[in-house]
Amino acid sequence: MFGADRVTGVNIAPDQVELAKKRGVPCKLQVMDAGQLEFDPEVFDAILCIEAAFHFKSRLSFLKNAHKALKPGGKLVMSDLFFRTGHGVEPQIFPPENRINSLSEYIDVFAEAGFSPRLVSVEKTTELQLVPFMADLATQANLFNEEIRAGTALEWGRARHVVRSLLNISDSVIVVAEKESSDGS
Repeated sequence: MFGADRVTGVNIAPDQVELAKKRGVPCKLQVMDAGQLEFDPEVFDAILCIEAAFHFKSRLSFLKNAHKALKPGGKLVMSDLFFRTGHGVEPQIFPPENRINSLSEYIDVFAEAGFSPRLVSVEKTTELQLVPFMADLATQANLFNEEIRAGTALEWGRARHVVRSLLNISDSVIVVAEKESSDGS
């Protein structure tokens, strides 16, 4: 839509970047740790991060570097996950410094990174997207018996609760954070 020459993709795994290139992905692809973005200041109109920031070392470092790389008025659009506990969560894959306990704490991380809280919009999508999606996957994998799948809304709600509990996810969110323009808007 914007022209492949205007899109840059970043991935920490060299084999995944190489595979994307072999498959003909036409945009610029770079091996880079997104938690340590190495771009000049104010070069991007937008940054997109889909369900990855909770893996970065750290989310705060990513947000600071994304803020720096955005042009004034540029937008960071993210989907992100919060985990209920650290139990069973591999710290190398889910760094403990990324644990978030509330939406207000989450917005505070954006503010610490340089985003004005008034320009950060966070929408919880847990019950709208994540839980139904994972419950459908569990159903397709035959993890729920026929009685539950054909049962009442209460039984299906309990099954969805089981899926959510097994995932250790407290919330999923969609975020739009805009870098303040030089005129303060």
